[in-house]
Amino acid sequence: PLADCGIDMDTPDSAAPERVAPEREANLRAEARSLEHLMTHLPKNPYCEACVRSKLNKKPARCRIKSSEERPKAFGESVTCDHFISKDDASLGIDGERFGEIFYDLYSGYTYIYPQCNKSSEAAERALRDFQGPAQKIESLYCDNAPELIKAAERLKINNPTSTPYCSTSNAKIERRIRLVLEGTRSAL
Repeated sequence: PLADCGIDMDTPDSAAPERVAPEREANLRAEARSLEHLMTHLPKNPYCEACVRSKLNKKPARCRIKSSEERPKAFGESVTCDHFISKDDASLGIDGERFGEIFYDLYSGYTYIYPQCNKSSEAAERALRDFQGPAQKIESLYCDNAPELIKAAERLKINNPTSTPYCSTSNAKIERRIRLVLEGTRSAL
């Protein structure tokens, strides 16, 4: 089936090194067929059919590494969020949710996905309250200029620096989380 798509499973894709030691190649091929890899598809394996098909992407834009003083030191100190949209009816949620809001805490790495039927500020506020929990407080919520996210942050009195609209590289951390979720879902299905 992959030959029909122009993909040769005997040759690693562009993410793999040009020359792979024969021993390493044998290990990668064995790992691609292992139960653990077939359950998670993490990390991407150039010899796994599902990984090759579901994890195609364009060249990444790299950012600078933050110093230890700039990194968050507690949960909720720096959170980033964004929406994603299901484009076809086959991808709807169980109750017809077409939208999803994803939150990512930069300190703990905790990722939370909140399915939504619409992109309203009330739904965004509910999702924010669920994410922060009863005992925590989000200090800074970094998002794009989505009016519903800005309004929800204002209602909850959360500092809200925004990224450049329609420029995914200015909110790359959450875009990468969205990609991880979508790739995982595609691989699992």
